[in-house]
This record gives sequence, structure tokens and C-alpha cells, in this order.
Amino acid sequence: MDAVQAQDHMAWETQGPIADRTTERLTTSDRGIILLRQVMFRELKKVQQGRDPMGIVREPAKNPLIDTHLMESIAQIGDNRAPRAVNE
Repeated sequence: MDAVQAQDHMAWETQGPIADRTTERLTTSDRGIILLRQVMFRELKKVQQGRDPMGIVREPAKNPLIDTHLMESIAQIGDNRAPRAVNE
């Protein structure tokens, strides 16, 4: 949690209640939303049928770990949140 920006927390915590989507009226400019929902419902059906959704790779040889070396980068930078003396 130390690496998460405060703006991210604000976005997560201030979204408000879940919107009622049953009364929304999507139009042609909402095509991306419609396509995303179609993909999500299609993949949910696969899971309900006991199949894997897209993006799941169960063979370790085909699913290597991508090491971003994030922890090493943080260690090199140090903790910039600590207060500094005025004369530093």
C-alpha cells in the first residue's frame, strides 16, 4: 500500500453508491461500453460452465513471471515521504 498514490485512494473511496444500470439508455457513442460488457458477460458464461476466461494461462512454461524490479527501484530511491531537515 505504500506505493499507491493518494489520488488512487481518493478515486476508490469517493465513487459513491453503485449506479442503477437497469434504466440507462446507451447510444452509438457508448459502443465501447457495450462491447466491454459483451466481452465480460461472454467470459462470465465461460466461468459458469467451468471453463477458463480469456487471459488465464495455466501452463507455467507459457506464463512466465515478468519481474519489473519495482522493489529494487524503491530501495534505490529511498523513502521520500520522510520529513527532511531545513538545511538539507
